[in-house]
Amino acid sequence: MELFYLGLLMSLAFGVASAAEHIGIPRIASYVLVGLVLSEPLLGGSIPGEAGSWTDPITSVTLGIIAFMIGSEIDTAKLRMNAKTVAGVVVGQSAGILFAVLTLFWLVSLVWPTQFQTGTILSVAIMLAVIGVATAPAATLAVIEDYHAKGDMTAILLGVVAIDDALAIMLFTGVVGMHAAASDAPSVAGALGSVGLSLLTGSIMGGLLGWLAKYVHRSDLRLPMILAAILLNLGLAEQLGYPDLLSNIMMGYVAMRIFGPSESAWIEPMTHIRDTIFLLFFALAGTHFDPSVFASALLLILLFCFARFLGKWSGAFLGALVAGTQKRIRNWVGLAMMPQAGVAIGLALYASSVPGLEP
Repeated sequence: MELFYLGLLMSLAFGVASAAEHIGIPRIASYVLVGLVLSEPLLGGSIPGEAGSWTDPITSVTLGIIAFMIGSEIDTAKLRMNAKTVAGVVVGQSAGILFAVLTLFWLVSLVWPTQFQTGTILSVAIMLAVIGVATAPAATLAVIEDYHAKGDMTAILLGVVAIDDALAIMLFTGVVGMHAAASDAPSVAGALGSVGLSLLTGSIMGGLLGWLAKYVHRSDLRLPMILAAILLNLGLAEQLGYPDLLSNIMMGYVAMRIFGPSESAWIEPMTHIRDTIFLLFFALAGTHFDPSVFASALLLILLFCFARFLGKWSGAFLGALVAGTQKRIRNWVGLAMMPQAGVAIGLALYASSVPGLEP
């Protein structure tokens, strides 16, 4: 019944998104809403089939494809022109989140010392803060594609998302290494080594893919090449234990540079499946909604969301201001980086296995 459930989910998500688009609602919001309605606690329990572990490979592949597309769409020339802004925003929003989350959780431990012990809550806060640095690549790219956005803001945003996700992964590995120092878990050096392996593997595979693609002149035949490379990289990441999203972003970026002719020619094959990928990812994400999880830690969830919003927006604004970025970009870039999903979920799941941070 899994196929029936998936078909129903896709049909309803497409229909609702098509209707909602006429009143200005982004398609991805409709996809998530339909998935949420068909989650197990709501209507999902009354229809044949349900979202379960069988959806994990689909989610992994769709997110890998999205990461690859982000890497492919990074405009090096515009990124170089806006290097100060990108650096300022990445550093500013990262510092802002770390400061806001740690400060707010520390204050909470002082106000409610019996419910939240200072040492415990600060350990959790540090982990949440570094996870909060990440921005959802899928949501960012989906909105950009939905509205056909172009220009300096788009170029800066794609560059920032790629870099701050990489930074979040590196900060996370460092924090995990410190938490696991007294156990058999990987050391800081080992964790950072996995990041290096991720970048190296992505670069090598991207170089090979871009070189081979030069000899395939039909865009419809380049599509299976690209998909095969993404699947290979995801499989290698699973076997070798390096971050697959970071590697796929790097693979897309390098492949685009090696391929050469133009960004539009390189990314053209992906346009045929782009909307399907977004539909699958966001609708399936919605199906994992579980109200009991929210109810069990509602206060901490609200605190984290508020602190992340405050730190990310103010930090990105101040970083862009220091970099001398024009007002129309610095006012909005922080808000554009609010979505959080794939990277953060992956890091949170890994954190749950770290000694001292188990659920």
